Amino acid sequence: MIIGYIIGIFIVACVFLLAMALYLYIGLRGRRPYEDERAYHIRRAMYLFVITFIILIVGVAMGFYKWPIPSALFATWLGLTMRSAISNFFAFLTIIFCKVIQEGDRLKIAKDSNTYVGKLVKTSMFHLVLLEEITPDTYLKGDGKAGRLIHVPNHYIFTGLLVKYGYQKNEVIWDSLEFLLAFKSDYERAVEIAKEIIVRYSDKEAAKRQYQEMRPEYALQKDIKTDPRVFIMPEKEGAHLYVFYIANIVDPNKTLEVRSEISIAIMKKLEEEGIFMANANRK
Repeated sequence: MIIGYIIGIFIVACVFLLAMALYLYIGLRGRRPYEDERAYHIRRAMYLFVITFIILIVGVAMGFYKWPIPSALFATWLGLTMRSAISNFFAFLTIIFCKVIQEGDRLKIAKDSNTYVGKLVKTSMFHLVLLEEITPDTYLKGDGKAGRLIHVPNHYIFTGLLVKYGYQKNEVIWDSLEFLLAFKSDYERAVEIAKEIIVRYSDKEAAKRQYQEMRPEYALQKDIKTDPRVFIMPEKEGAHLYVFYIANIVDPNKTLEVRSEISIAIMKKLEEEGIFMANANRK
């Protein structure tokens, strides 16, 4: 008898998933123009609760638990055919109730050989929707296109690597640039030039303020360094000059412009000092 009850409840849960698909289809998830984010999620949670309650009542009234064998076969078939939908649905519940990600977050998602970076503009029952932005990854790790709507299955938060930045208290990240210098270059002078220029662009104060605000929620060490960092590493094709600095990511377009300004300033100063770039293709 107990097994019959369990199977009946499982079938009702599967039917609940079908009801959720209907819930999406009729557009109950859409945000109204006058509705803020908090009211939007409260209304959606209420719809889920009401639909779940109705389905459970109907399931018990129909007495699914009285037919354990047909119920088990049906549940097995439904579980196999709706495996992706079920995983997406439970990922959706995780997103809504655990606040793993929220609308407005900036995310980086890798798929095959391409990388997509964009702002999360919509969370639905089965998909996340990103509005693709222009970043260095657009041409380094992507196909050179941006501005598209990227639909990502919800279960990606369980199975893939999801990078989140630009959310709530997170206003800055460590950004980096790389320069390839010829072997005959004055490496010490190149490092000095990079440090002189990068200090003017690195947003140390914003980084200190952000880390201070994050300490009550995260286990951060007290002496996090925010000074720009410059390293030189010799390789076969030349000496790699790595520059790391604090970049403000509140405005992604501004972040990319600052990156370009830093690159131009460093390359111009290096050229004035007689330090030239190496040819990576030269053997």
